[in-house]
Amino acid sequence: MRQYIVLLAVLLLGCAQQQSAQQNTWKPVTVTQQQAPESKPPSATFTPDTTPPISDAPVTSSKWPSAFKRRSYQLGITISQFKTIRHPDANVWPNPFPVFSNEARATNNTRLHDAMIYGDWAKAGVIKCHYFYNDKYTAGYSGVGLMLGDIGSVTNFYFLPENEGKEPVLFFIESGGPTEEFGQTVKLYRQAMGEPTRIYSEPVQNKLGATFTNEIIIYQNDVSMIRISRFGDTLRVLKVEYILLPVMEQLSQRLGSLDQEKSRNL
Repeated sequence: MRQYIVLLAVLLLGCAQQQSAQQNTWKPVTVTQQQAPESKPPSATFTPDTTPPISDAPVTSSKWPSAFKRRSYQLGITISQFKTIRHPDANVWPNPFPVFSNEARATNNTRLHDAMIYGDWAKAGVIKCHYFYNDKYTAGYSGVGLMLGDIGSVTNFYFLPENEGKEPVLFFIESGGPTEEFGQTVKLYRQAMGEPTRIYSEPVQNKLGATFTNEIIIYQNDVSMIRISRFGDTLRVLKVEYILLPVMEQLSQRLGSLDQEKSRNL
């Protein structure tokens, strides 16, 4: 009888330990879109860029102080300076963060692919940047625009070193908007900057072969240019481009070298 009581006590103790272990065992949690699963590479997880610190202080180009400026972003600033700038439209897109094409998360996270760059510009060393935010309506990352007047304009930023081994600088900014806003956009630029340096037009065709007149407005100073086109990549989208001319010339030379290499394969 004593042996039976001892055996029963051992069995009860074992059951209690097993129940306790089950209660303390880690259980997987449901991962939302904002959380990166452990199976994804760490680089695909969004980590706010806090180094260097974000600031509202104006950032200017030391080499090209006269370069044009799109909102808070002056052509010619370095990529390090760019990272310190607080996005000026955080009230429209909460907590925006920049993603660069040379970051692993731009490749690893499909919701950040708008930061990628392809083709000859990528081969020439151009780095692209696009802003994103955590969109509560899509439960994931969505692209951030940059206001162009009252248009929430899709905007991309491009960087390239002026010379080999130097830090990349902001040399090209492109923004888009509805074609029907072209007249209002030009009117706002005239109010802000006066009369354009040049106005011209050129024919463009759609896929069906129909021809349209593309109006182009140019503002230019000693180192930079603003080009406003009624038709951008399609007839439905206007385009506004900010160009740092000395570095764009460097890119043209690099693209020319790439074409020379391609010609050897003919």
